[in-house]
Amino acid sequence: MIYLSNSNFTNQEDIQYFFNAFDSSKLNFLEKYCTTLNYNIQNGNFNYNNKTEEENPEYINRKVYSINHIPEELNGFQEELENYIKIANKTYNFSLDYILDLAYIETYEGKHPLDWHTDIGSRYPWNKRKLSFSIIVNDPKEYEGGILEINNGSGNGIIVPPNNKGSLIFFPSFMLHRVTTVTKGVRKSIVGFIGGEPYR
Repeated sequence: MIYLSNSNFTNQEDIQYFFNAFDSSKLNFLEKYCTTLNYNIQNGNFNYNNKTEEENPEYINRKVYSINHIPEELNGFQEELENYIKIANKTYNFSLDYILDLAYIETYEGKHPLDWHTDIGSRYPWNKRKLSFSIIVNDPKEYEGGILEINNGSGNGIIVPPNNKGSLIFFPSFMLHRVTTVTKGVRKSIVGFIGGEPYR
């Protein structure tokens, strides 16, 4: 196999993270708002969604609240997020259009991790995903496990971004990543994807 290299090529295997990107008051308000929304229960992989622990050999146990719009009280949150996206994308130089599939997720104690996967696929909307992000909503002292791990594919091992409350992590949607099993408490996060034209 021949690998082409370009010294001016943007490093698209980088992780971008921002400590304390969002303050507690915004996160607390957003959490209260999200828990009023409809949610889906995901108990493992897609073949076992919404089945009980006994029925599901890959039990993960999490609630996913879809955020279809940001309330007026949180307009500042969206502006801040969009600003961080612009800053992060200076590393990747992706063609980005809009935020899609924004969700608030509560992950409870389970049997297995959300195992290694990418966030892209061949069909819409997965083929539009370019950049993935995760916001840590609660203090990591409130749960055990639930660690985001990212494989950068360059032979440098697994990247474990800091998980302090308010942290914001960006990575390209094609990168393998997982969340380890939550063994105690509840892990709370907001995840989303920034879309663009499909890869060609």
